[in-house]
Amino acid sequence: MGDLRSAKEKITAAQSTYESIADPEIRIEMQHINGWIDFSLGNLHQAESWYSESLRLAAERDRAFGQSTPIIFWAASIASGVRKAAA
Repeated sequence: MGDLRSAKEKITAAQSTYESIADPEIRIEMQHINGWIDFSLGNLHQAESWYSESLRLAAERDRAFGQSTPIIFWAASIASGVRKAAA
């Protein structure tokens, strides 16, 4: 668990540093990493929040580019599974 907590600190710091300049794919991936770490630590509600935010970012990106990508379906599936586990 110590490595996950350290990873969480590092990804949170990177996210804070690069939030305004990162392209959508990197921002979405950071959300996924945070979600995975929180899920692994048993923080299910926080994990759901990260995955839901990644869905929002992916939908925003797809509207801007007029496309839909598989990442939306993948993130929606994970968010749904985490939501069920947290209930």
